[in-house]
Amino acid sequence: MGIASLVALPSLAVLASLAHLAHEIWSHLWRTQLSELIGNTLALVAGFSWPSGSRPGANDRPPESPASAEVLCCPP
Repeated sequence: MGIASLVALPSLAVLASLAHLAHEIWSHLWRTQLSELIGNTLALVAGFSWPSGSRPGANDRPPESPASAEVLCCPP
């Protein structure tokens, strides 16, 4: 629970600041950086929520060659 609280703290701080709207601060953030930060956040969420097995090339492995099979195998 401690790690989850730590991770949620920035979001909770933003939500708490909405209760006391400071128009000049929010308008400054929208003009300067908030749209870029929201876009970056959405890109990260999309990237981490994509199932790892469904990405192209995620499960591709080179074919096993006979030489490597002999190395892994015990001598008779």
